[in-house]
Amino acid sequence: MSSTGQTVLIITNRHDEHASHVIDTLNKRGTSVFRLNTEDFPTKASLVWKNEGWTIHYHDRVLNSTDVSACWYRRPVEAVIDSSVTDPGFQEFIRDECWFVLAGLYRCLSDVVWVSDPDALSVAKFKPRQLQIARELGFNVPDTLITNDPEAFTDFYEQHEGQVIVKIAGRGPTTIPVDQAVYTNLVGKQMLAQADSIRLAPHLFQGYISKKYEVRVTIIGDRLFAVKIDSQSSEATETDWRRPGIEDVEHSVISLPESIEERCRALVDRLGLNFGAIDLIVTPENKWVFLEINPNGQWLWLEELTELPMTKTLCDLFCRLERKTNDQS
Repeated sequence: MSSTGQTVLIITNRHDEHASHVIDTLNKRGTSVFRLNTEDFPTKASLVWKNEGWTIHYHDRVLNSTDVSACWYRRPVEAVIDSSVTDPGFQEFIRDECWFVLAGLYRCLSDVVWVSDPDALSVAKFKPRQLQIARELGFNVPDTLITNDPEAFTDFYEQHEGQVIVKIAGRGPTTIPVDQAVYTNLVGKQMLAQADSIRLAPHLFQGYISKKYEVRVTIIGDRLFAVKIDSQSSEATETDWRRPGIEDVEHSVISLPESIEERCRALVDRLGLNFGAIDLIVTPENKWVFLEINPNGQWLWLEELTELPMTKTLCDLFCRLERKTNDQS
């Protein structure tokens, strides 16, 4: 389907401050932008799909599929079901139908360049695949065990002399708000004593790696921003810098070794992304270690602390993609 419009479509949720900030910037530039908070469909938004074209009515605005020039697939969430629907099974059916219909609409925008493509994002989020590609690209990666076998866990724990962390492999419980995180933690003796409970669900374990500092690498289009995070200066952020108090930890702009920069760029390219937030560790021996990539990671706090032009770069990318799409139509 050929796109002739000039509107940036942002697909996210009500609580996404990053989207709000970017929208404010786009509005100041005079760029047309349409925000779809996916939890509001179908209760507050309606759509019509006919003969491969579609229209969305939302907050007194109308978006036609031909209006879209660029898309930011940010952080969509499941539908909030109308209170008149009380049957749990039917609620689940409505959520599934909403998700599949919207997913189908997005994929009808075949000539729009995405930040990033939904299908690429669906693959990029899986940690085993991330670690596999990172290793293939030459990154150092932590010794990793994913298992629901208690014996395999206890063997791994003993192999690392108790220096093991546990982290989630997915998105965490649905009862946790979308804007909150499930933190990485050291495995304590209590978990070891309750190892048999590992049978209930798979767990992701890694050998603990001592840190000199950490680095968040954010790639937006062809621009790369690297920030050193002095996580070891605070007890609260020693194991996981995402914990409250990160704003009080020193952040500084750094240059990456050429080989590390090349691998970061290659990783994002290999995953088919236009955006990636990569977490790295630098050990006391100055060894660089890959932890993970978040294909929709947060970055606004980095911009606020370092004044790196991330918002400008993202908006430039939307406008560049917009012009590219229009030139080819």
